[in-house]
Amino acid sequence: MIVSVLKPPYEITSSILKLVTSILDNIAEKNKTIYRLK
Repeated sequence: MIVSVLKPPYEITSSILKLVTSILDNIAEKNKTIYRLK
């Protein structure tokens, strides 16, 4: 969907996707920690 639109500059797209994925992973880890504290 969005990925297919962004595909031509593939290296830029993949680096952005990796960045977004790492941010989401960090948020998920923080949320897990919060849930454990509760």
